Amino acid sequence: MFSVICTEKNINQIVQAVGAGNVVFKKIVNKEDDFRRILEESARIHTDVLVLEADIPTDNSVFIETLRKYRIARPETRIIIIAPNRKAGDMLMAQIVKLGIYDIISPESNENDEVLLIPYIVEALDKPSVYTNAARWDVQIDEMQNSFQKKVKVVEKVVEKTIQRTVKQQIITFYTTDNNQSKDDILTQIAFLLASKSMQKILVIDMNSMLPTLDHFFGVDKEIFLKDIYDLNTVNTGLSAVYYAIEKNIFSSELLEEFTIKHKKFNNLYLLTGLYDMNLFSTLTTKHYETLIETAKESYDTIIINTNNDIGVVATYTALKNASIIIAVSGANYTYARNINTILNYLIDYHKIPKSKFKIIIDGLSKQSLNKDYLVKIFEEYEILGFLHFNPYREEVLNRQEGTPFILTSYSKKDIASYIEIIEKLGYIPKPETWFSKVFKKRKANLTAKGREEII
Repeated sequence: MFSVICTEKNINQIVQAVGAGNVVFKKIVNKEDDFRRILEESARIHTDVLVLEADIPTDNSVFIETLRKYRIARPETRIIIIAPNRKAGDMLMAQIVKLGIYDIISPESNENDEVLLIPYIVEALDKPSVYTNAARWDVQIDEMQNSFQKKVKVVEKVVEKTIQRTVKQQIITFYTTDNNQSKDDILTQIAFLLASKSMQKILVIDMNSMLPTLDHFFGVDKEIFLKDIYDLNTVNTGLSAVYYAIEKNIFSSELLEEFTIKHKKFNNLYLLTGLYDMNLFSTLTTKHYETLIETAKESYDTIIINTNNDIGVVATYTALKNASIIIAVSGANYTYARNINTILNYLIDYHKIPKSKFKIIIDGLSKQSLNKDYLVKIFEEYEILGFLHFNPYREEVLNRQEGTPFILTSYSKKDIASYIEIIEKLGYIPKPETWFSKVFKKRKANLTAKGREEII
């Protein structure tokens, strides 16, 4: 079901695109109408999608304030913005993106001053946008006064240091059977490497609800400060804040970002800390975790989920079932590898998780461990993303509690090639002519034409 709020000029195209029989609320806004009143009236009706034109006659500040209230009242409603002839750098579009609204249709007028909307609306309904698609609108408001040339130079410098990937969005769940610390450590290194070398907006969720540790690995305070609307407490942790917001039916992508902690060194890396209130452990259900994951997909390009080794824990099982990729971390010894194999076979045979989702990382390779050939034989049914050698400095860096991960220190010089190999196999491709490609192997094959179109 659809709500449509627009100008008289575009009403017919919008209704035709969504189907007249599907429209349950329709208003044409003119100069005499009160936009605030109309949108508040629309919020009283449950609809799946609101199609809203940005060019209706109202002040930008009123538009954003009213739209924000609508998002809080109807967090489950998808919003499509019709904004013909808008260009990158538009302040109103930037503010809309900051509300977590990424479906922005902005075709240009033809020579007859006509705008064709129908195919764009149909495409938007079929393929919801994520943040990456709307990133061109997302500019800092206080930078709007800077010259265009200055912005271009900044972007060019950033792009030179980035890596790109061939898929639009990934949910990567990390799992292990034996050594959670090893798994958490590797998850941290990969998250930081992606954040430092890519323009991805990355969310890491600590869903090891029995033994959360990622606040320690990331060097952040596990507590966040909340307003009374979310909970009666003044401080809380990320996962419990999500629970209270879902229970109050006010959870949204905007609130999720408030519940996360942005890393002080990387503007594109966010952490949702774990569940430290054990009284809530049995209260969170599959519904809560699935709602969290689905909401995170609205705002983040890459979602990395940490789990507990007990697959009977609701959080772990939900993270495994909803992952696009499951990275199983195994130690380089026989019992560890055997345990991983046993659990993966169980998840595949009895819980019908596709085998293709599972990837392996071998950690702790040394002279005393099993050799690579033997480990490859053990995991011959799975893709091995990489082998990580034992390095005592990983633990030393962690114990300093400085928030700087091992991969970004000088101690990782011998290890970084292994991590680069892992992110390459995950679909994150180093750009040609960067230091990545000069130091490490060049890509062996060119991307297909379709692949190029999908690169973000």
